[in-house]
Amino acid sequence: MRFECNYTLDEVLYANERLKKYSKEETKRAVILFLGVSLFCYAVNPAHLLGFHGAAGGSIFQLPAGLHGRMIFTPSRVLYTLIFSTVISYAIMRWADRKDRREARVWLGQMLDQDGLIRFALELKEEGLTITQGGEATVHQWNEVEKIDDTDDALIIVWVKESGVFLPKRAFKSQVEERQFFSLAQSYLRRARSGSANCN
Repeated sequence: MRFECNYTLDEVLYANERLKKYSKEETKRAVILFLGVSLFCYAVNPAHLLGFHGAAGGSIFQLPAGLHGRMIFTPSRVLYTLIFSTVISYAIMRWADRKDRREARVWLGQMLDQDGLIRFALELKEEGLTITQGGEATVHQWNEVEKIDDTDDALIIVWVKESGVFLPKRAFKSQVEERQFFSLAQSYLRRARSGSANCN
């Protein structure tokens, strides 16, 4: 069974944003960033540097005389660290998202045809999925698929190692065709997992 859709540039960017929540790399990057910013904020103690009262302990690099580390771990310091870490991490992630979006516009723009569209096709077969985009075809095995999500406006094929594929429901000719596509994909996925389990 074959799915075809012509995406505008804005639709592809929207799909990429939706797919980010499925990306393990994106989640890992966010966690590492937050931990790194938290350690930095705890060491530098920006609340103390800005003159907030109750941020005891000062900076680890310059402890006030007489403290000798006795008040480094205080509830107020932990609270200030969480607040500053959250705000700074959010700002960095927003900046990174805008940067990624600008870069995506550039390289996706090169894939647009003369009508300003990106031609996309996905064919379901028992042996795997064939994705054709920008004139190039890629074959994926069913063991590369983690799950298939059925959302309000799209079917999302989630890869095990990457984010996924966003299939807008508007591209299906009817709800019946959409349900057939979803059922067939689920059937192939279950069959592949059953076969893999039997082999093990």
